[in-house]
Amino acid sequence: MKYYVVCDCRDNFPNYLDGKKIYNDHFSKASINEIVSTIKELNHECTYFGGVKDLIEAIDSNSIYPDCIFLNFNDGLTQLHKRGQTPILLEMLSVPYSGADPFTSLLVSDKYFTKELIKNTCSDIKIPESILVFSNLSLDLKNLNIKYPVIVKPNNEGSSIGIDKNSICYNFDDLRNKIMKLKKTFNNILIEEYIEGFEFTVFIVGNKNSYINQPLAIGLNDKYYFEHDVCDADIKCNHKRQYVAPEALLSSQNVNKLKLIAKQIFDMLHIRDYARLDFRYNNNEFYFIEANTVPAISSTSDVGEVCKLLHISFKEFVNILLQTVNDRVEL
Repeated sequence: MKYYVVCDCRDNFPNYLDGKKIYNDHFSKASINEIVSTIKELNHECTYFGGVKDLIEAIDSNSIYPDCIFLNFNDGLTQLHKRGQTPILLEMLSVPYSGADPFTSLLVSDKYFTKELIKNTCSDIKIPESILVFSNLSLDLKNLNIKYPVIVKPNNEGSSIGIDKNSICYNFDDLRNKIMKLKKTFNNILIEEYIEGFEFTVFIVGNKNSYINQPLAIGLNDKYYFEHDVCDADIKCNHKRQYVAPEALLSSQNVNKLKLIAKQIFDMLHIRDYARLDFRYNNNEFYFIEANTVPAISSTSDVGEVCKLLHISFKEFVNILLQTVNDRVEL
């Protein structure tokens, strides 16, 4: 079996932070190379295929790829619904591929509608109250039925893009100023109830059965309870976050509860193969924040921390991921 890695490179896209280090919602060259080399170390044939433009060229030339699986680690280009581009093109190319299908990719990349679906499907899962703002429509912010503080962020971006220290708004003036700033760059903006508490991310690999379902507790400056804090783009870019096992903060019963909720959402959204899901924990309740169907996969990302907790190497993690995809494609 041959594997093709599909991923547009970070260097070819706008930088969302000031400074020399490029930061956006795409894999770095180093991460792409690490994935390809790790798959080769597992004695598989593997090639870096390219990104969206390369897929379009392959479709236009009627290219055929027998006995292969395309591994989708791609966020797409720069359009609002960019995460649907790669799975749509892979469907058009008629090849088996990893990860979510076009519908799920488009749904999950929209934070607001993802949570609306879950809210209306399962009332047991806690969801922060939210309002979706379209940049081209006027909105009477002063008369919104919301309770402060709220967090304001782009609705369709990941990696904390558009989030900074001013994203938590405590009054109308804060809210208006933050929305006006975001409107200059982003089309859809999410106003969401701010949930103080512990922050967890859960990485799932598997389909019917989860080979990996591992939560991580996230901290900042040796603090794990976020009272008035967010992990903004600068913090993520410069790897300032800290991680501990969830058992350091939660009972084993609550850790298992978090795993069950994460898998329930994973299945409810019809996600395939792998994903990362984010939560806040407050007053004995887990609040679902968002999901990502193409999370960063490298030894220096959250995956590296997952590997440490599970006492496995990054190579073993990649092997589990490949086996998950293989099992589903063969079925």
